[in-house]
Amino acid sequence: MNITAAKHDPKQVGLNEGNQKIRKMISVLLSLLARVLWLFLVMTWPILRRVLVIDITFLFLRMSVNIARHGPYFDWIFWGHFVLYVALICIIIPHKSR
Repeated sequence: MNITAAKHDPKQVGLNEGNQKIRKMISVLLSLLARVLWLFLVMTWPILRRVLVIDITFLFLRMSVNIARHGPYFDWIFWGHFVLYVALICIIIPHKSR
């Protein structure tokens, strides 16, 4: 059994360093995007919260009327908006104390 050392091509090493630079740049851009999104949510949260509550209430009433008319009815739009509202609350509330 012969054991030989792996040969590294200098071109391959350069590609790995390039990939690391690209990954770091993507990481920085995603971090910046998250901070901008966070700033937007925090600045618009008082208005956005009330708009979403009115929207969810209206959709709930619409769903209730459709249940009364058509029997069992599952409204995906209502649940999608409700999950979005709960997710925003879970994102914003823990960070309000900072």
